[in-house]
Amino acid sequence: MTDLYTPEFEIENKTKNIFNLENFRKYIIENGVVDTAIGYTMGKHIGNVTESLFNNIVLPFFNKDSNDDGVEDFKTFEDYKKKFFGIEFKIGKFILDFVKFLLMIYCLFVVARFTRDIIN
Repeated sequence: MTDLYTPEFEIENKTKNIFNLENFRKYIIENGVVDTAIGYTMGKHIGNVTESLFNNIVLPFFNKDSNDDGVEDFKTFEDYKKKFFGIEFKIGKFILDFVKFLLMIYCLFVVARFTRDIIN
């Protein structure tokens, strides 16, 4: 029974070989599995380096003690909160996370540009 809306298809009677390495290799190449894995790994490690850069170099500028009284001037900037209409907003944490995000994007941009220049 065929009509205009039913596509024609053929049933393959080939046996399935789950150990067919040639098909597996084609699947990996055509779907970019290796490229995706490399990109994920590089992104993860660039993220770790960027987070370390932020926590160990940028963040101390926010939490410095300029008058040497033993108390950080910004009382850990991350703990800065404001209350509006009974709702507490963690503004300091948001600002630091946003700066961390911008730093991460910039580092990815630098790495992408560096690799593009190497390839070309």
